[in-house]
Amino acid sequence: MIKIWDLTTYKIHIFINRALYLLIMNWKLITEQNPWWSNKLDNDIVEKYSTNIIKIERKNIDLDKGKVYFIKGPRRTGKTIYLKLIANKNLNCMYLNFDILNDVKFSELERNIKIYAERYDQIILLLDEIQSFKDWKEFLKALYDLGRFKSCTVIITGSDPREIEKGRQKMIGRSEETQIMAPLCFRDFLLNVCKTENKNLYDKLIANEITLKNNIETIKIKYINLDAYFDEIEKYFNIYLLTGGFPETINDYIKNLKTGAAKINSTYYEDIIEKIFEKMNKKISIDILKVIVDSITNTLKYSTIKNKTKYSEKTIKWYLNEMSELMLLFEIKEKQSNKLKKFYIKDPFIMHSIRTYYTSTNYFEDSFNTIMDEREKGIFVENCVAGHLHNLYNWNLEFYRDEKQKEVDFIVNKTAIEVKYRTKIEMPTLIKGVEEYILLTRFPVGLADLQINNRLAIPSCVFLAMLQKPLNFL
Repeated sequence: MIKIWDLTTYKIHIFINRALYLLIMNWKLITEQNPWWSNKLDNDIVEKYSTNIIKIERKNIDLDKGKVYFIKGPRRTGKTIYLKLIANKNLNCMYLNFDILNDVKFSELERNIKIYAERYDQIILLLDEIQSFKDWKEFLKALYDLGRFKSCTVIITGSDPREIEKGRQKMIGRSEETQIMAPLCFRDFLLNVCKTENKNLYDKLIANEITLKNNIETIKIKYINLDAYFDEIEKYFNIYLLTGGFPETINDYIKNLKTGAAKINSTYYEDIIEKIFEKMNKKISIDILKVIVDSITNTLKYSTIKNKTKYSEKTIKWYLNEMSELMLLFEIKEKQSNKLKKFYIKDPFIMHSIRTYYTSTNYFEDSFNTIMDEREKGIFVENCVAGHLHNLYNWNLEFYRDEKQKEVDFIVNKTAIEVKYRTKIEMPTLIKGVEEYILLTRFPVGLADLQINNRLAIPSCVFLAMLQKPLNFL
């Protein structure tokens, strides 16, 4: 017969053992995520990054003590690899993936960070997909208030930009900085590919970057420096229109291309949809997006989407706002009325994935055939130009339509940009207040026709190859 005090002692013993077991398991989960602590290589680096033909290089950030970086962007853009590459170069790193550590207790995690930080004068704390951790915003604020960040550089990533922004708001005034890891823009794609595949073009691209703050005289001079490379740039642009800016799709296509089988594995099309819409109703999202994809280059009303999907305007507006916050799509408004609007998709591969999700059994073949169709390709090119301009100029980006239905595709401040992706070049619609016009053509024009008064005509692919990426993009 067990005495009462023996039974109590036994229960305490079990409780202590269980608590110790959980502590050990939590620490084991952390050590497994940090193989560099025991001079081992990380599996993602070995199996994914190291085997890539094109090793995507992102902008470096300063690892200053006391600095807190928030990195936001869609899934599959390479945020985890980015953090692990930092860890591989810096032994005093603690990497925590909250997709795995989402059930770890707040207090236990704080204690482990404290103990680890006490070993070094400075550590780099890498907090990946932090929005998966319950009460993470309060957790970050508590770490800061307890002084845990004084000896740290903290880099925080998340695939839900809305949540990351809320977390940043709690850290305002604490040396915080926001960076964006989006799919690669075409210039970045080209620089990454050409660094190993075409060094001459790489050097020319580095020397000839433009923004729309440059006048058309400057843009013309830089374009002339790249004019002889049009065929090569167009070849890469056609690849970009298929792969978009996702590191995995870029490498899969180029790897297959080198073996003589140009394709992208179908799992990437499915995966991009699953990952993007993991927290939203996938069917409603795709139904709305399909209407938008079918209407790109045209104005679109909420009532039109309602009629085609049968969802309420309230539902449609909520989903569009969510997808805009997730950096999947964006809208631009008409310069005069501010009522008409157009919607565009952020990346070509996302657009392919949406188009083929319900209707195709061979995603790549369908995407390839779309790009080979001249009219469809023109739509993709305008969408691509829109995405690049929106990344740079956001709310300063507008379009113009007058009462006679004459239209200009894009206006940024006093510069108009018209996508003329066809054989014949038409003169642009002249707008009061616009000082310069850039016509984005399919092919190069002769030097005599390159600039006429305040109009400059250059190929779309070369314009995007020169156009800088935003300063806050990694």
